[in-house]
Amino acid sequence: MIKTEINLQKYFKIDIPLKNHIVFESEVNQRGLQYKKIKETQITSSISYFILKTDFEIIDKILIENHIVANTNDGNYNDFRDTRKFIKICLLIAILIITIILLFFIVERFLY
Repeated sequence: MIKTEINLQKYFKIDIPLKNHIVFESEVNQRGLQYKKIKETQITSSISYFILKTDFEIIDKILIENHIVANTNDGNYNDFRDTRKFIKICLLIAILIITIILLFFIVERFLY
């Protein structure tokens, strides 16, 4: 870990989601890369890392190999894998409700 002040000419900022930061740090430490970690607020649910610009390709490889969705901007990121799960659940619930309503109408029609 780098103990000095951050020189933004030499470093780039990357935001890693809290759910992936342990894997990310482990990979970075195994490869002996220097970084500075800054904990963000709980609103963004991510941790910012400042990493040497010369290590960009190594970091990119780490992110791809470990399926980590990272952000290099200051805004929030959107993990599309989580969004996809949510949409699947909503669709299943909608199909279940429509099926129950259709069964209700079919049963009602045969009884009367």
